[in-house]
Amino acid sequence: MARARGRARDAGVSLAQRFARALEGLAPRLPFAVAVSGGSDSLALLHLASALLGTDRRRGLVVLTVDHGLRAGSREEAGAVLDAARALGHGAHRLDWEGGKPATGIQAAARAARYRLLGAWCLAHGVGDLVVAHTEDDAAETFLMRLARGGGIDALAGMAPAAPVPGAAQVRLLRPLLGFSRGELRADLAARGIAWREDPSNADPRFERRAAARTDGAPRGGRPHAGGPRAHGAPARPRRAPRSARRGDGHLLAAALKLAPEGFATLPRAALAGAPDEIAMRALARALAAVSGTPPRARLAALERLAGRLRHGEPRRDARRLPHPARGPLVHICRELRGIEGAAALRAGEARLWDRRFRVALAPGPAEGEVGALGAAGLAAIRPALAPERLAPIPAPARLALPALRSGGEVLAVPHLAFARDGGRGFSAELANITAPATMSSPMDAL
Repeated sequence: MARARGRARDAGVSLAQRFARALEGLAPRLPFAVAVSGGSDSLALLHLASALLGTDRRRGLVVLTVDHGLRAGSREEAGAVLDAARALGHGAHRLDWEGGKPATGIQAAARAARYRLLGAWCLAHGVGDLVVAHTEDDAAETFLMRLARGGGIDALAGMAPAAPVPGAAQVRLLRPLLGFSRGELRADLAARGIAWREDPSNADPRFERRAAARTDGAPRGGRPHAGGPRAHGAPARPRRAPRSARRGDGHLLAAALKLAPEGFATLPRAALAGAPDEIAMRALARALAAVSGTPPRARLAALERLAGRLRHGEPRRDARRLPHPARGPLVHICRELRGIEGAAALRAGEARLWDRRFRVALAPGPAEGEVGALGAAGLAAIRPALAPERLAPIPAPARLALPALRSGGEVLAVPHLAFARDGGRGFSAELANITAPATMSSPMDAL
């Protein structure tokens, strides 16, 4: 359906007009570089961009091709790209991947080398934009690969139309062909009598990207059909997800997620129930990261199960720092003891980050000890001395994860519970800025 709607919307608009709209929407700065391998996608990109520039073609576009040196004939293939670019009136340069090649992970290594070479050339020659030929087929393959690996919710983000070049953040990586299928680009080349080179790795099942492309019903041999992966709806989701999520999940966090000084978070169950699935899961992922002090890394399947339970009010303790929901309107997201940082020595006059969440310090003086989680035994030992109003607002699991100062096994101080014995009165613990609410007050950065 997504494909049918897209084609209906573009009825009467030529491929060249669609490309002009896509490229101009990315506002490339002249001159820009175009990465061309000699395959159908990059050759189509070259010809479309060259025609769009018209009389500005020599001034506005330079072609770069990388010779990875991985198979016989690669030098000749790179030479054919240079000839094609120069025949259109463009400057063209070959970049060579030199040195030893790894025995395993060759595609990942080649990709890293390719971006390193392309980015370095652009930086050295004052080129601010690198245009590449990633199509909707590539977006679908990336999506399928990430799902096959059990990727997290950010796997839904897919390819961005504009992003920094890996290793050369000052250069923008532009993808104007994400709304085009490989089939239609090849049909356009064929209609103009332009031949392209087939990449032998496309037919090699050892390579993950091509294996992923074959899992969606695409034919294994012959000409690819025009539908490609889009026929199964895969890439429509990754392209929609980041736009809606960027608009929504940051606002959801800012408005609904509350991070307490004691290191736990609360999220209204109604906010989860009313949010779209992708936004709710991204909000949960960011909340888990804030509570644990680590980057978001919960798996997509786990987040889906968790969001479903929380929306239906089913309390259950999950492993690896997943929320401990309370019955009622609020979900409490607490740091669990498993995986928490162990006890660490703290000398007088020293300050440090503990458990990636709390900035702890011990004032100058004779006292010293070790900082660690309060734990069940520690809480039981000091409970008689605690005011009930100090414990009541803190969920039971969060109490156990509070930072405590000990000496000789005795709890000397727990600042968040206003508890301190002699020798522990100079101990302080505050939630570090890395997990402060202010860090979650705006929508998520672009992926």
